[in-house]
Amino acid sequence: MILDALLSAALEAGLGLIAAAGFGDSIRDLNDRLTNATERKRRESFERAFAQARKVIDDAVLTPLLEHWPFQEAVVSGLLDPEQGFSLQAVADSWHDWLPKHALPLRKFFNTLERLLSADDTWEPILERFHEQQLRDEVQQALKA
Repeated sequence: MILDALLSAALEAGLGLIAAAGFGDSIRDLNDRLTNATERKRRESFERAFAQARKVIDDAVLTPLLEHWPFQEAVVSGLLDPEQGFSLQAVADSWHDWLPKHALPLRKFFNTLERLLSADDTWEPILERFHEQQLRDEVQQALKA
């Protein structure tokens, strides 16, 4: 599945920015969790959570959207942004005609996926630690500069 690879790549890019801002020591443990050795376990955990979130919406009409690159980018952005979360606006830009009718199932899908990953032994420590680092005042200031 491409979505879990996109999430991992976005995490690594975000960690790279944090390290470049001078906080590499504080994310060393997080980098250690994102090794190639753990990639398969992360992928399998993500795929399980994604499949369960899909079952919650049970809407075949949304299948193309779930596989649509801009939607997947919006999901990844939402998972990595502890303040803004999932943006239906990002989805609306590509699927504006369909969105009003499907906004609630899409939000339900994302909320379920986020909840499942937050309870997952593999993803929860990664996402939580990333959010902690991302929200540190000194990291925020360094990234803005």
